[in-house]
Amino acid sequence: MKAYLEKCGKEWFDDYVYLARQPLEDRGFEIVSFDGTFLDDFIERTVFDENDILVGSVEATKAFWEAVGIQVPSYIGYPKFLEEFYNRTIKKTRFGKITVDDLPIFIKPAYDVKEFTGFVLEKSSTLYNIGMYYSGVNPNTAVYTSSPIDIISEYRCFVYKDELVGIKHYDGDFCTFPKTSTIYRIIDAYKGKSPIAYTIDVGIVNNVTSEKTIIVEINDFWAIGGYGLDGKTYVRMLIDRFQEIKNNNKKL
Repeated sequence: MKAYLEKCGKEWFDDYVYLARQPLEDRGFEIVSFDGTFLDDFIERTVFDENDILVGSVEATKAFWEAVGIQVPSYIGYPKFLEEFYNRTIKKTRFGKITVDDLPIFIKPAYDVKEFTGFVLEKSSTLYNIGMYYSGVNPNTAVYTSSPIDIISEYRCFVYKDELVGIKHYDGDFCTFPKTSTIYRIIDAYKGKSPIAYTIDVGIVNNVTSEKTIIVEINDFWAIGGYGLDGKTYVRMLIDRFQEIKNNNKKL
């Protein structure tokens, strides 16, 4: 079995790719690096085994799923049953249906997370000129929208087999820490419906007289940044989630 690790030229694609290398070798994987700059060529000339995995970008991992005949897992995002933890109303609409009356508004893709990067529209002039910046986005593209919120700090929480196994800061004030009691409530609410491994991105916002921990988004555990999570833990989660996706695909 092989583990394909993505590079950009001579450099590793990201720290989580580099940190996964030794733990993967320790588990018996043959390490094969590839340059994501030439992704199409790499996919075309590679014959993958069903036990192989890939550690890299969303684009490369999606290409891997397609190459081995597996339907690309859907973006998790915002499960409805977790809406008590969002602290905002999140709606699904079409990119082309957003009007000046909706501003200001946060927009991100609902399914293809790499179609474009989520952003905030604040001014009507930005809306009128949106075609200049997002001309490749189909007006019928499904998107999530919500009112903008002021997040003080953001952390990624790593969940494996319904257990919290790590919390890593990635934006804002690292001294402002989320409430772990809220994180445990989120995990409990997701039990029985969640993947074997996933992440909860949480933010801390000012809630009138106190700080409140909210869900920024839920992410599946593939092509996911580790932000310094222990390599052994990351690899264990990655391998089990890859296997779960493959097993579920066989049941389709």
